Amino acid sequence: MTRLAAALAAALVAAFLMPAVQAQQMPLICQAHHKIADRLLQEYREIVVAHGLAGDSLFELFASSHGSWTVVVTRPNMNNLACIQGTGTDLSMTGNKYPPPKADPA
Repeated sequence: MTRLAAALAAALVAAFLMPAVQAQQMPLICQAHHKIADRLLQEYREIVVAHGLAGDSLFELFASSHGSWTVVVTRPNMNNLACIQGTGTDLSMTGNKYPPPKADPA
């Protein structure tokens, strides 16, 4: 597992497996994707370090060099509305690597 995969896994756990009580306490912030991305860059110096698809939604992990991170999910079926799903601190990359591909037995 690479550092990126480990960070992605940690962000997924934080964003999607929170207890319902905690999720209700965190205000959901949704805006046009470019507005959220611009604000994360300007205020927190965060850029996209990982992304993937979750169904038909785009999942992005923004992070900064000082360890802050933000998970953003963008839904194309809602006019590309982007919502912050979770934030945190002390993000660090593990340095793990993906396993090498298996040799072709042919």
